[in-house]
Amino acid sequence: MSEGITPRNTTKTEHPNNRVVPKKKSLEDFQENASATPVQVEALLASTSAHRQFEAYSTLVEKSVLSFKTNCSHTEQVKSLAQIFHSLFEGLHKRTQSKSSNINEQEVILQTLKHSLRVISQATFCATFICQSLDLALAETKGDKSLTLQHLVESLIWKKNKVHFEFLSKSEVVTLVTAICIWSNSNHYDLFDFGTNILIETLQQILSQVSSEISLELTSSTLQTLSYLITSIQTKNTRIEKLGFEVMRGIRNMSTGEAKDNLRNAASGMATRLSLAGPDVGSGVTNFLADHGPSCTQNVKSLRDTLLEVSRTLSTLDGRHNDNVLNEDIMARLIHFFSDCGSQSALPDGRISGNHANWNLNVVSEVISTDYSYLDWKLVSQRFDFPGFRIRDKQHFESFLALYHAGAQKQLPHLEILGKWQNQGGQLSFIENLLDVVPSVYSVALDESESHDAATSIINSPSACNNPQAWASADLLQCLLHLSDVPSLAKSVRDLFVKGLLTCPEVLLCALVRLQLYVAQKGNIENVNVGMQMKGELMRELIPMFFKPNPHHRVQNGPAALRRLWSISPNTVTAACIEAWRSTSNDTPQARLATVVHVISIIRLLPSPETATATILSGNKDYEFSIAVAFVMSDNDMLQLRPWINERISLSDGTNSTGLNVGIMFLLGLIGYLGKTYSSAKPRITNANDGKNTPLVSLENLAICIQVFNNLDKKILAQEIPHVISTSNYNIPDGMTIQESLKAVVD
Repeated sequence: MSEGITPRNTTKTEHPNNRVVPKKKSLEDFQENASATPVQVEALLASTSAHRQFEAYSTLVEKSVLSFKTNCSHTEQVKSLAQIFHSLFEGLHKRTQSKSSNINEQEVILQTLKHSLRVISQATFCATFICQSLDLALAETKGDKSLTLQHLVESLIWKKNKVHFEFLSKSEVVTLVTAICIWSNSNHYDLFDFGTNILIETLQQILSQVSSEISLELTSSTLQTLSYLITSIQTKNTRIEKLGFEVMRGIRNMSTGEAKDNLRNAASGMATRLSLAGPDVGSGVTNFLADHGPSCTQNVKSLRDTLLEVSRTLSTLDGRHNDNVLNEDIMARLIHFFSDCGSQSALPDGRISGNHANWNLNVVSEVISTDYSYLDWKLVSQRFDFPGFRIRDKQHFESFLALYHAGAQKQLPHLEILGKWQNQGGQLSFIENLLDVVPSVYSVALDESESHDAATSIINSPSACNNPQAWASADLLQCLLHLSDVPSLAKSVRDLFVKGLLTCPEVLLCALVRLQLYVAQKGNIENVNVGMQMKGELMRELIPMFFKPNPHHRVQNGPAALRRLWSISPNTVTAACIEAWRSTSNDTPQARLATVVHVISIIRLLPSPETATATILSGNKDYEFSIAVAFVMSDNDMLQLRPWINERISLSDGTNSTGLNVGIMFLLGLIGYLGKTYSSAKPRITNANDGKNTPLVSLENLAICIQVFNNLDKKILAQEIPHVISTSNYNIPDGMTIQESLKAVVD
């Protein structure tokens, strides 16, 4: 035992002689705190008597342990226990330097360690807690870490080549040494053999007690960790290995009542955590790994040993798992679990921390790549649809992809993720993060048409879309539209589409139109009706964005998007232009004129303006729209109005429900439009800037129309306007002939 730590009977209640020192902080301040930093620990040790130090520090440690979580990394609670170990290491160092140490201070540290071990032993994560604290304490200690730990064990437990319990009880020895064995299992073989030898000797002494006392010495949590350690021992000392199994068998045979229940749970503690009573084995595996903590990933050997023990347990508990132990279902769970835990300890620059107080994803990646490449990785990608699957953020997403790639040696196929899932919320979390990363992180495979859509996005603009390829994917859009019909997800899907509208509306417009045409051609009614409300909202946002003038917002690559949309569907461009015009029905003439001018600018930037003009002006039945555009084009020498009107009136192909041919219907549309707008007609303005200063209806165009009317065939003029036309939007009285109607307008 180290000088400065005085042996004493731990069953007595008296405490060391109180020594009054100046207080740096009140005990109440420490007891109210749920955790203590190393600085607070030092202040406490110097603040009051050894007796009160122990009381305050014990309360502090108990609160710290109870609030500890296995996924914490370098928490203040772990630091508090690390300070205890560091103080013990300092005592050892003073002894080797022949320096004296404060007896009262060392007594407080020892008492606090005993209390900490008793509290920690109740928790399933006790070994992980201690291992993390040892890592922190040893990081501040000079010299060989393994020898430092061995000297500590010798000073506390080892005397004359045998275990003694002068300072720590048997249960406290088991708790501490079990954690030290796990800490040293992979790299420090001498310390591991020394520790397991002490551990087994201690267990043999516990075994010599009456069975009713076993439950007092070994808690269920301690037994579970102990069972895992002993059944996974890999040591050159066959005596230790043999003794370990004999001791566990002996304790099992002698246990009765609560102790036997504890041991039965511990002997198959891993099996309990694997949840084999139900079908969800993968969840049980990750539950066990969470209990075991980050220490299982500190190096390749420790992770292999842990997964090997999982495999052994599975193979002995359920015959269905004999031939395929860690199968594709479990691997999908492991990838999600490790990427979730490991990405929470990522460094600020995106690299993964290698400190084994954290989950080391580099180790996980190596083990998956080396040991599990034989799995069917396409099947693994199909097994991510499980309860609890969720991609937390971009770091989690990138770690998730990296671990899958380590095993499959290729990117995760997006089609497997975008199919129909049960866990639709988890599926949406994947898509959200997919759309937030650049193609170099995750690239969605596209066909030729989808690639052309993606190319409409400007990559280097300030508001550039991170992943235009993903937004161009018909599979991804169809999946999002499906999810938009789920009430609980509708708002999240809408928010995601809003991001698309803000960053790459060009891609979204083209991809949505192309998807809708494709689905309609396939004739799948279910897919046609998917996401109808969302599609309607999107088109109501997209049409004004591209087809109406907006002085406050300009789509960055609108021309490229409109040319691409024209190549996909000229009819869609025409319909959008008409819809933009109709939406101005209640606006002022100048506002309507601005929309017409914008439509003309669209026509001019299309690949073949002449063809586009003929299609948009003559290929639709909204005569008012065609006439309005033709009038403004005529005022700007872009169209010969008289020949165009005569050509439209002379058309005789086809009739409608009134029995009138399309030429007569156009004529009636022209009469109706002039009847509504003639009062606001103004002289044509020459040298206008793209028509912006021209009137919606010029007097010159009005005169051309009257001249055309005067030259109409008498047979046309004598036709009576049907009732359905006279009561429509043409504002023509019922029972009038075309000639009478014309006369009313001209007069």
